Order: sequence, then C-alpha cells, then structure tokens
Amino acid sequence: MGWRDQWLVSLRLDRLLGEVPKGPIVSLAESSGAGSAALRDYPGSKAADGVYHRIIGLMPPHELYIEAFVGSGAIFRNKRPAKASIIIDIDADVARYWRAHRPASTTVICGDARSRLRDRTYTGRELVYCDPPYPRSTRRWQFPLYRHEMTDKQHRELLATLKRLPCKVMISGYRCALYDRALTAWHRIDYLAPIHRPPHFAVESLWFNYQLEALHDWRYLGNGFRERERIKRKQSRWRQRLSSMPAMERLAMLDLLLELATPGTARGSR
Repeated sequence: MGWRDQWLVSLRLDRLLGEVPKGPIVSLAESSGAGSAALRDYPGSKAADGVYHRIIGLMPPHELYIEAFVGSGAIFRNKRPAKASIIIDIDADVARYWRAHRPASTTVICGDARSRLRDRTYTGRELVYCDPPYPRSTRRWQFPLYRHEMTDKQHRELLATLKRLPCKVMISGYRCALYDRALTAWHRIDYLAPIHRPPHFAVESLWFNYQLEALHDWRYLGNGFRERERIKRKQSRWRQRLSSMPAMERLAMLDLLLELATPGTARGSR
C-alpha cells in the first residue's frame, strides 16, 4: 500500500470514528479549485483556523515572497501578495497543480528546496518561509505522509542553508533536539495546532531570524481570535470616524498618526 493510500485509509477510519470533520477525501491532483477539500485535507496543511493567522501575523514587510515545500499553500493563499512570489515543491503533482492555478506574479518551481534556496541571489528584501515534512521522530504517524520525506541529514542541510541566507527566514516544525541545536540563536514561538487523531492537537513551533518591527499583512495582528476581532472592531470604528471627517481634518489626523509612527520627526516636515 502506497503512502497516499495509507494516509487516506487512516483518515477515513478517523472520520468513521468521528475524530475529524466529515468531508470529501480527494488527492491534490484531483482538485479543481484553490479552496477545495484537496487543499484543506493535504497532510501538514496550515489551513486550520488560528494556524495560518498566527504565522502570517509574524511576517515582516517584504517585496519577494519565497515559500518552499508549498504543498497546499495555505500560507501563500491567505497572506497579502508580495510584489512577486516564488513557490517551490519537489512533488511533481503539487507543482503541476500550482502551475494550473498560479496567481499573477508567481513563479512555480518543481525541485529540491535546499539547492534552490542555496543557489539563488538575494537582495535582502525577501522573506523565505519553509514548511518541510517534519522529522519522522517527532511525528505520531510513523508511516510516510509525503512522496518525498526528509532524513535528519537533509533537515540539517536545509537548516544550514537557511542560516546562511542574507534575508528574513521562517520555518515551521515540531520542536526537537535537531532544530533546537541548529536554531538556538533564532526566535521561536509555540502554538497549538489541530490534528486528525487524539488528542486532536499538537504543539507546533515557528522559528524566525529577525526582530519583528512591522507586518507585511496587518489583518492578522493579534494573539488569538479574540484579540484579532478586537483590533478589527477598533479599525472599523476608526474608519467610520475618519470617513465622516472633512478631508483636511482627516489629513490632519493622518499627519498625527505618522508622527506617532515615526518618533523624532517634527510635524509638517515630511
């Protein structure tokens, strides 16, 4: 039995036991749309509520977005587009899918992310996000979930490449000694992510090599659903107030906000 068949059988059993939401089970190649069940059910997808929000909410401003091991592309699909994007996956079926559903200004590469990231030229205005197959030793499911799994040696090579990149980098994974040793100087956050089997959640980690000072996509500002909703309600109230002001008064408020955002700048000097 192949890896996809094993995963689908396991997922069907879970659904029979009522452990995951009901829904069609299809392979990525069978999908016909970016919002389909194929993308939602893809192994390791970050499409769950609260997961992609948290990751995107830690992304700094960037002009070029590079996502390696794109898979279902939950982060890529939900973030605000950069001026240009590159998505990479070694699985030919995944690459073929994204070439057929490629958004504008996006390049799709089928290949090994380690060499593709290592060999390109950087300007420093890029953000690289990686969501590789997690080390097998950290996963509850011991059978392969992907056509192209990674050995510990390949993970070490990937991490060594990411540490040398002259740009901002993020990588998702389960915390383990291999990653702790390699990324000891990076920032790390931990969060709960839903999984198909009991206990129905796992602690995932996100490592990043920068100090966050601004966001690329402010829609996901906030630590958790309640805080994000509170900020959205505040934005809505401010939008209504500003919209009702005369144009010159609105510009005066904008000038004040810019002053607060850039301390030390005298008003009217911009």
